[in-house]
Amino acid sequence: MLADGDEVPQWLLDGDYEFEYKFIDTSTLLHVYSSDLSLAAISRASGINQTLLSHYANGIKKPRLAQRKRIVDGIHSIGRRLMTATI
Repeated sequence: MLADGDEVPQWLLDGDYEFEYKFIDTSTLLHVYSSDLSLAAISRASGINQTLLSHYANGIKKPRLAQRKRIVDGIHSIGRRLMTATI
């Protein structure tokens, strides 16, 4: 942008911004985190059957809102446990 001579807002130059990611569907959410978390781990944390999670991840089935919340809560639970881990 600068190299092209475009005007750039000061907030952008100062780095005064944040990114917020919102997943539009459960399949995307599960695929993004599958490289870091196994479906088995998400299953244990969320209480949702691993096979059903696989169906959600592959778009075979779509979860209801309550199931989506359980998945997100399960992933958050894993994250909190990792953040409090000590060596």
